Amino acid sequence: MTHASEMIQLYTKAKDVFHMEKEMTGTLRIGAPESLMIYRLPLIIQAYRKRYPKVNLIMKSGSCWDLQEELRRGGLDVSFYLQAPHEDHELHTETLVEETLVIILSPDADDTRTLALFALQDNENILFTEQGSNWDYFEAFLRSKGIATEAGMEFWSIEAIKQCVMCGLGISILPLVTVQNDLEQNRIQSIPWDSGLGSVSTIMSHHKDKWLSHAAREFMSMVREHAVGWRTQE
Repeated sequence: MTHASEMIQLYTKAKDVFHMEKEMTGTLRIGAPESLMIYRLPLIIQAYRKRYPKVNLIMKSGSCWDLQEELRRGGLDVSFYLQAPHEDHELHTETLVEETLVIILSPDADDTRTLALFALQDNENILFTEQGSNWDYFEAFLRSKGIATEAGMEFWSIEAIKQCVMCGLGISILPLVTVQNDLEQNRIQSIPWDSGLGSVSTIMSHHKDKWLSHAAREFMSMVREHAVGWRTQE
């Protein structure tokens, strides 16, 4: 299996070198959680497709843990996570920007609450979303306030979470980038999160031991260019 894997990588590398002399082609498989797929990657994907129209892009959304395993198995070329920065013996990880987190509330909720004096209002539910570090931090914070989390409602859709919060069904925690427009239009309220309670970053990753195609390297380079603007906005 070891020799077979090396032969496949050499074959893939040879094809990639050959195609570099022509117009870029091939398939690029990219993974990201929904929040990044919707709010960080679309402009990059649009620019990449315009520059390299013959590269077939396959996008896969999932939890950070599932995407890491898919990257290890070779099912993805490049993946993105929303997690605390960390080291991985199999994967190369690159922190692009630390994401600001906010607790989001309905527009009619008590707007005098702070992290220090936090409690649930009547009929407020806890709405959990994408499994990841921010979920873990929020759950630990709620428990420190004596708030039970076992009855929390779990959603996989960022948009579903926001709509439920707008309707007064509960509270949640999300990256600021996903709710910026809603805050500006007063559709929700927010409580700033203290990064001392836990912070998350947008992380780009690829396998250390697998051949990184020219198409993948160009995509990652384009991501880094856009990430400069993300850090400026933060």
